[in-house]
Amino acid sequence: MAALKLLVASVAAAVSGSLLVAQAEVPIRVKNCTTNAIHFWTFNGNDSLEDIDYDHGTFSPMAAGEDDAKARKIACHFGEFCKLRLEPSSFDAQPGHNIIKVRAHHHMRIVRIDTGIKKYKDVWGTTTELSYPITVYTTSEHEEHCQDPANDSKKIG
Repeated sequence: MAALKLLVASVAAAVSGSLLVAQAEVPIRVKNCTTNAIHFWTFNGNDSLEDIDYDHGTFSPMAAGEDDAKARKIACHFGEFCKLRLEPSSFDAQPGHNIIKVRAHHHMRIVRIDTGIKKYKDVWGTTTELSYPITVYTTSEHEEHCQDPANDSKKIG
């Protein structure tokens, strides 16, 4: 009987422990090395709709005269990675799908924001040019400094 109680207690502890791990926050660290404030929203990795964010806020621009930006810890609720939507400020438009996947416990460095131009013609033939951000970033298992080379950089926008 004692062995059965020990077995039941062990199984209960294992189940509750795995539930705690499954429900733990998934942290990532993000460093904004640009002069743009960047609004962000995080979503769970398996959230295909990206309708309800887990976290949101703004990454401040890197201070003038600084050599490196401070990394900020953000999170999503669960999964092997977080989805991160970025909207840099000071642009006329934002790209339609600007979601980045970052693995749990990894680092993301926003290297720079380039400017793209979209041209729109209205029904009267008037052309309007709108600027939109092209975000250049890196992800890695360790923190990178702003002045480090941007090897294997990716773009979204």
